[in-house]
Amino acid sequence: MRNYMKNKNEYIEDGKRYIENIKSIDDLVKQGEKYIFDCRIHQRGSRRYQYIKGAEYIEKADNTGKKLWLDTAAMQKVEETIAAFDEAVDEAVNGSGYTEIWVEGLDGFVYYRRVTNGVPFSRRIFDVVMVFPDDEGVTVKMFFKNCSTSGIVSGIYHCGHVFGKKTKSAETALNYILHSDNKTIAFNPIYLSALKENDRIMQCELKLHYGIADENDCRYLSEVRGVRILPSLPERYDKNYVISKESTTYEDYILLVDSGYSIAHRPYFAMMGHTHYKYQLNPHTKYGVDAAEQEAEAISFDEFLALFDEYEKSKLQ
Repeated sequence: MRNYMKNKNEYIEDGKRYIENIKSIDDLVKQGEKYIFDCRIHQRGSRRYQYIKGAEYIEKADNTGKKLWLDTAAMQKVEETIAAFDEAVDEAVNGSGYTEIWVEGLDGFVYYRRVTNGVPFSRRIFDVVMVFPDDEGVTVKMFFKNCSTSGIVSGIYHCGHVFGKKTKSAETALNYILHSDNKTIAFNPIYLSALKENDRIMQCELKLHYGIADENDCRYLSEVRGVRILPSLPERYDKNYVISKESTTYEDYILLVDSGYSIAHRPYFAMMGHTHYKYQLNPHTKYGVDAAEQEAEAISFDEFLALFDEYEKSKLQ
């Protein structure tokens, strides 16, 4: 006989606690035969659980052994999610639509493909699959949807550190992935894969992410994407320009994102004498801060863009 709890999504039967529905399952990882994921359940919030095919329950991933048994709808949610995950991984590993990256040290592969359906080409996003062994030799598999180029970089670095082998060669490869400059990008596994595939777009996008894209790279991306990409200006522009936030539109913000700008947040506890109604941009380093001194003289965003026109004209003189 079912004895429902105060939370009507749960009941006790034969000494087991069942759940009827699961709201969502996210961040799924397969480690050996075990699926690990964030599971959002009514009145329980989001918690990390694990599941093995054929089991009738999910178990907390904190090694406490606490189980939640699955009623029909909850079981269907779990099975459909892991089936879609397995299909996506198999398509990446055994299909032909993905680009393969060998990550030395992790002894594993990353696969990515650009998403095209319904996505403007200027907003390049990717499906990404990672497959590599952990420290115990157990195969780890991950699948991520709608990753940006920066998301691929941070995803490989984070997942490699958390789940991958803890070896010196793995650390070296992951550090090349996280930080590359004009010299070390030659050792970056993602960039090497883009060279092998003659994928100039990915090569330029990676350089844009690492802040080493030159004018030719930016011009090429602008042409193939159909959007403006701001290049890094020379050293004489290496300073922070204070800009009025009021003069900046959403399209201006997208332009900065497309151009590879990184803008740090100044927290409210450090705002004495500063304001978020002004912000700072350095057109040489492509770094900025989302605040500025209250008394600082600000220019408009159009005046900031005029710096690039000024630089272009100076090259003709």
